[in-house]
Formats: sequence, C-alpha cells, structure tokens
Amino acid sequence: MLKIGQNWVLLLLFLLGLQLAGLPLLGADFEARAAAAADDRREPIRIALSLALSGKYAPMGRSQRRAFRLWERDINFRGGLLGRPVTLTIEDDRSRPTRARKLYRRFIEKEVDLLLAPFASETTLAILPLTERHHYPLLASGAAADEIWEQGYGYVFGIFTPAGKFTFSLLEMLVAYQLDNLAVFYSQEPFSRNAARGTLRWARWLGLEVVRKQEFDRQRSDFTPLVSSARRAGAEVVIMAGHLGEAVALRRAMAEVGWQPRVYYATQGPGHDAFVERLGAAADGVFGTEQWQYLGGVAPSRASGRFAREYQQQYDKSPDYFAFAAYAAGDILAAAVAETGSLARRQLRDTLASLDIQSIIGRFRVDGRGRQSRNFSLVTQRQDGRLEVVWPESLQTAEPRL
Repeated sequence: MLKIGQNWVLLLLFLLGLQLAGLPLLGADFEARAAAAADDRREPIRIALSLALSGKYAPMGRSQRRAFRLWERDINFRGGLLGRPVTLTIEDDRSRPTRARKLYRRFIEKEVDLLLAPFASETTLAILPLTERHHYPLLASGAAADEIWEQGYGYVFGIFTPAGKFTFSLLEMLVAYQLDNLAVFYSQEPFSRNAARGTLRWARWLGLEVVRKQEFDRQRSDFTPLVSSARRAGAEVVIMAGHLGEAVALRRAMAEVGWQPRVYYATQGPGHDAFVERLGAAADGVFGTEQWQYLGGVAPSRASGRFAREYQQQYDKSPDYFAFAAYAAGDILAAAVAETGSLARRQLRDTLASLDIQSIIGRFRVDGRGRQSRNFSLVTQRQDGRLEVVWPESLQTAEPRL
C-alpha cells in the first residue's frame, strides 16, 4: 500500500511540474487533439472538375453535370466520404481545352482534395500534364481516345471502352449480316482519329472491305461531298467517327441527296436526346454505340435501374450513357477512397490501378496503363422512336433493321 501511495504522489508532482512550466496537462492535450480531429471530420471534402456546359460538347456535358449532382446528393445522404460531407465544384470549360487547363490550374492552386476529369478526349489530354505533375488521380468519364493512355501517364483511369475498340461490336454485327463495304469518315480530333484507326484495323482483321475513308476538317459545314463519295464507292455501311454535331450533319446530308446506306452508324450522338431533337423522324434507323445502360427495360444491375429511375424523376428525362458514366465515376472514386482509408493521392492512385468492382455501367477494371479492360459496348438502333439494343445477339431488345 505504501508503494502505491508513493507512486501517486510522484505522478501528482510530475503533473504539477508540467503545469508550473507552462506545458499542457496530458488530458488537456488529448482533448485538444480530439477536438481538432472532430473539426477535420466535419470539414467538407472538396472535389472539382470542369465540364462542357456550353459549346459543341454541351449536350453531353450537361448530362454529366446532372448525374454528378445526383451523385453528390446521394453520397452525402449516405454519410459522405470518410465520414465527411462532399462538396462538388463544377465549372464551364465551354468545350475549350485551353479554358479547361486554366480551370484545373486554379483548382490545384486552391488545393482541392480530389479532381474528376472533364468531358471530351481533347480536353482531358489538355489537363493531364497538370494533374500528373501534382499527382491527382483522374477517372475519365468523358474520354476514350487511346492516346490518353499512350503518353506514359500514370494517374488517369478509363471508364469507357477505349476508342480503338469502340466499333468492334458493330463490325461483328456486319459480318453476321454479311455487309462488307464500308465508308469511314472521321474528324481531326483525338477520339475520332483513334476510333477510325481502330475501325480500319478491325475491319481488315474481320475481312471487311473499306471502299472509302477520309478525314475531314472539323470546321466543315457541307457534308454532301462525303455522302456522294460514299454512294459512288458503293458503300453499304457509312461510319461517322465523330461527335454529335457531325453525326447530325452527315445524316442531314444523306437526306439532301436522297440516299440512305443499309447501315448509318455514328460513334457519338444517336443515343442522346439532342440527336432526336435536331433530326426528328430522320433519327430513326441510325445505329450507335452505348456503354452498359438501362435500355428496353434491361439493366445490368438493380443499382443501374435505380439510377435510371431517380435520374428520370429528378430531371424528367432518361439518362444517356454519358450520365451513367459520370455517376459511375463518382461511385468508383468513393469505393477507392473507402478502400484506401484516406485522401492520400498516391495511395488512391494505387487503389484505382488494382480496383476490380461492378459499377452501374458494368465492371470496372483497368490494365497496366489505366485503360478500361473489362467493360464492353452495345450496338443500338433507333426504331420507332425507341433506342433498342441490336448487338450482341444475346442482349438484343430488337433485331437490327437493315
């Protein structure tokens, strides 16, 4: 008993000495540290990105903004990230890579916690030197050009099927239906060039004949000469490797000359509401590519169906696959943060490089360069105002109309 009493006296004398020396008592220090930790937990996690809310990519950028806002609402309803709320900053890059670069430089100067990628491959390529230098991992939910992953970057991860494989499912369908003669047109921009290059490579491998191929100036306004050249060459299939505006312009040119190939396919546009708004009845019959999506009452998972219903309820329109990809990017980022247990960017990068999960657009898994390696594309066709899956055969909601 005497020994225990002596120990207590020594402890009291030690604490008194700390107080006289102006040093904090152990209990007070612990309380201060706990209060500081609590404040950190309450501080929002700041995530930023730019999107094309005006300019040529605006229809897709606005779709993604709606989806990202829905994700922000949902993640905060579930408790945020690491127990902290999430605030999402979205700025308009006006579909201009140079403006996007300025915006991302500003985000980095403000030391935001995390970044998400902008829409369009050319815009994503413009910001990568900045984000790589500062070790920000990026989920590319609006870019698929192969050259993004051919520059040696280590912090960018794809969600879409790479552009070089974009048309492979279509070409498989053409072989099955014995349609051999292709005309391929593509614009002077990374995604379009990569999609065309992949189309030509896979067409040769599958034994299809390319009777006409041509790159066109992005400022082109008259697409009639392209249509006329495809017609003269005897093309059964016309492939537009481009974006929404170019897909619409080529379809209008076909109507002007009174010619329709058996298959008109565009890499981007046919699945978007704006395509129908601009073309009306002329949108019917056009083929396109979609990622995993809620189509014809079919969804790859309950989460996909739930997202489609909530998006419809919130915005009074169906989500396109750009919206699906944006929401998926948020969920994949949240999964990586949860698995990492922190916002440490290098560790997050390593987690994303090895992550293998199901998202609302299917499986997310990247190869050693960060390219998407597990997702795949669907071929769709507008039929009587509906977007139907026509390939692969096992997932058809309707037969293709040729």
